Parts: sequence; C-alpha cells; structure tokens
Amino acid sequence: MDIDVALRKIAVKIECKTVKGTGFLIQPATNEYTYVITARHCLKGKRESEQEYEDSDIIIKRGNINATTPTITVLKSYLHKDENIDVAIICVEYIQDVPEVYIDKPKFNDECWIYGYPDILETDRVTNNHDIVYANICDTGISDNIVEIKVKERQETTGSRTAINIQGFSGSAIFGADSNAIKIYGVFTDLKLANTPHNTYCGFSNIRIKEVTEQYDIAGLVHYKLTTFENYLDQAFTKYPDSVQAIFKKKFIENIYITPKDVVDVMDNKLVVPYGDVCYLSDELWIGWTKFIIILYVSGIDLTDISNIRYISTFLESRIKFFHSASYSRSEDIICGIFKNRDVLDDMCDNDIVMMNTNETPYEKFLNKERIKNIVRKINDSDKYCNGIDITQPDYSRNISGIHIELFGEKFYSEIDSEINFFTVEREIKQIVLGVLEDAAK
Repeated sequence: MDIDVALRKIAVKIECKTVKGTGFLIQPATNEYTYVITARHCLKGKRESEQEYEDSDIIIKRGNINATTPTITVLKSYLHKDENIDVAIICVEYIQDVPEVYIDKPKFNDECWIYGYPDILETDRVTNNHDIVYANICDTGISDNIVEIKVKERQETTGSRTAINIQGFSGSAIFGADSNAIKIYGVFTDLKLANTPHNTYCGFSNIRIKEVTEQYDIAGLVHYKLTTFENYLDQAFTKYPDSVQAIFKKKFIENIYITPKDVVDVMDNKLVVPYGDVCYLSDELWIGWTKFIIILYVSGIDLTDISNIRYISTFLESRIKFFHSASYSRSEDIICGIFKNRDVLDDMCDNDIVMMNTNETPYEKFLNKERIKNIVRKINDSDKYCNGIDITQPDYSRNISGIHIELFGEKFYSEIDSEINFFTVEREIKQIVLGVLEDAAK
C-alpha cells in the first residue's frame, strides 16, 4: 500500500471565512453522507478571536488545490459541545472513493503521520501544496482523550517558528497504518505547549470524535464492515449445502447479536497468529468468525456474554480458542506459530482446542493431540528453548488439538442427506459439530 497516495485521497483542505486548516475524510456506518473530521478551531478560529459562521461559509477541497479544484458539497457541521474539546465533524455529500480506514487506539512508539495543507506551501509557485510530518506516538498514558506525538525531526529549532510551520496542519488525522489499511489515532490540533521550543504535538483521541456523533445522534464512526456479521453471511456459507445455508442464516439473524466491533473490543490484537498482524477490515477474517460463531451457537454454547469469546468454555474439559491467519496457509504452520511465539503460547492452556481459519483452505483440517506433538517436536531447538518447550516432559504440547473451520463444511456435505427435512438437518448439524469437538478433545 502506498501511504502517500492513500493519505492524499483522505486529506482535505478547509476554509471557513478567515480560517484555514486541514480535515480528513472517513466513511461512517452509512452511505447517505461522508464525514470530514477536523479541529473545531478550523471552523470557529482560535478561542481569543472566534468567528461566527454558516455551513455555507465552509469550503472543502481535495488533492492538489488550485483555482479550478472542485469543492465538496457541505451538508452540515457539528462542533463538540464542550468548547475546550477542539473537535468538529462536517457532514458532506457521499464520496464513493474514500479509502478504507479504521479507528484504532495508539500504542507507545507507534509510527504515525500528520498530513495536511500547511500555510507555508500556499503559493502559486507550489503545485504540491500538501505535506507530511513523520512522528511517533510518545505518550498514551496521560489520558484516553489525548494523543501526543513526537516528530522524528524538528520542524524548526524554536517553538515560535514551529508554530508558523504547522499552521494549516490543524485538523489533520493522526494517521497510522498496517500492511492493508490506514489507521486513525485521533485528530491533530496544536503544539503541546504554545510558543516553546519542542517537537511534541498533541491532539484529541477518537473518543472525543465519537462523542460528537453521540451528542448529535449522527452515524457512528465504526466502519460498515464492523457493524454486523450479516455483511458476511452469504460468503461464509456459500460452500455449504442449501439446507445448511438456510438454517445458519436464519439462526444467525434471529439469535446472534454480536458484531465484529464487539469482537475487536474483546480480542484487540489477539484475533490472529502472530498477534498484532491484523487488518480489522479483512473480509476473510470476518468470514471465518461468522462460521466460528454459528458453529458455537449450534453446539449449544452460550454467546450472551461477549467477554467470554476470547476463550470459549465447552461442555468438554476443553476451551476453544479461535485464530485467523493471513500469514500461514497450512494448519501445521499455525500450530508452529503458536508454539514459537511466547505471548501466544502463554495464552494457551492444557487441552485447549485451537479452531483455525486461513485465507486459503489447507489440505489437513484436523490435528489430533498426537499430531500436534509431532509438529511441536520438529520445531528447531533454539525456538523450543526460547519458548520453554522441553520435549522430555510429557505435557510439552499442552495436549492441544486443532480443527480448521473448513472441516465442518466438508462434513456437512458428506454426512447430511439433502432430501431430509430442515428440522432433521438441524439435528444432524448439531451432531456433526459435537462429534468433531468430541474427537478433538480426546
């Protein structure tokens, strides 16, 4: 992914009467309109010289700005109701090509950027009038509401000059990124301390942006891909027999109220192996979770308490732990990934059942406890030593077993008679699921 190209499509320039600044596009959980997030003072001006404005005064442009650049149609603006919170949302006409972004909470030393339209580049001689500032998250412990970043190179040696150079950047997102998508950590508003020599900037976190949506009862910031599992029902069950598809869709819609966002909130970066290597907007990730959740439901496992989804307790003396992996395609590679990563291994308990999902369907879909012992035994000695795996001990493999989620689909096709009625199919689905889990627990 080309970060600069993506940021260029997200960043916008804002003018409102005597005030100029930056904003960023984000698609909320609706296709009726798009949001421009910015700093409150990019519309009202600084506190000591605030201006009154109408929504018709707001001019928003995108890309390389010149006299012929078309404006984006403004629908309505919303200022945070606490005047000390320098955050605003502008609803604009729906924009189809907004790059996918997701809201994330920053971690210390994460690489980040601000990207916008500094005043120093506003001249007829400059054709590329937007710029990027490279930084790192420098403090996440002050408050959940504040994000502080430290630029990698000082913009200037004196604070007064720095303040001049960053004019126009206000309202930019504090951006992060992974290999698949752009992250939003918050909105940049100002230097940490005005008129002092430093290279620390600050802004407000996504919590404050979310508050604006709640204050005015407008669409939330959650990406539509994270709003409901119904987005994935057709893709998840398309390879199942027609009767199984119909039953699963009906059961899911009528009985399951968990959303992908709920799963993200509980699991955080532990959705995948290896930990942290996750794109929350991956279709394959949520297709796998759709299958996993319905398998749990038909087996009789209670899903009302979402906090339990990190480790599913079963009627067996085993827990189920679900992992997706985009990095590995074979089931045995996921098992190796678990045992070679101490953070992941520390989360496993004796007799756990590892349920797996991959972007590509592997040949081997069932790994009993003996098979996993053989896989672990073949891990190189240095990795075994570093992760405390002593194969002279009888419990070195934790008695873990593994099931790839696609095994259930194969069994549905091979064991369910397409001619029987749906009520019988429903009973057979449950018998197949329980049978697989019982085999894994042996």
